[in-house]
Amino acid sequence: SESNTKLLKTAKGNLSVEIVGLSLSPANIAGGKTNCTGASAACVKACVGSACGLVTIFSLIMESRIQKTKYMQEHPEEFRRQLNDELRQETARAKRAGRQLVCRLNVFSDISWELAPWFIPQAHSGIRFYDYTKVRKRVGNTPENYALCASWDERKTSQDACIRLLKRGHNVSV
Repeated sequence: SESNTKLLKTAKGNLSVEIVGLSLSPANIAGGKTNCTGASAACVKACVGSACGLVTIFSLIMESRIQKTKYMQEHPEEFRRQLNDELRQETARAKRAGRQLVCRLNVFSDISWELAPWFIPQAHSGIRFYDYTKVRKRVGNTPENYALCASWDERKTSQDACIRLLKRGHNVSV
């Protein structure tokens, strides 16, 4: 998390947690299936993780995200196995340091990690997962160790869905 400013902001001053994240390419930048099924056109255009964001300065960062995404798309079983192995290693490292591991799997994507074929949060009950999502039906329907915050956008249907979630006590990011 020391190299990712999004994760650094979350961890700032909190010595009881160790935060890690998975930075895949957003939307369909890698080609193939999109990593952000609920994204609006404005969301894709404004994404800080996109080709329009800061990664234009750091092209190797975007290339790394694209390669990870392609690996996930082309070799999902190997990707899942490696991700599970790395999460076990990070959990052990955090435990040795006396910290709770917290993980954001969707730093720049919006993948339903709690659903088939992934089931990542279910396989790691000792990790606290968190993400933002534009797929509002996921909010409130994840494992206990996976907190989701709905993400508001410019579409009226999105705004109506977010208002309903707020009224039910869920978090929404605007």
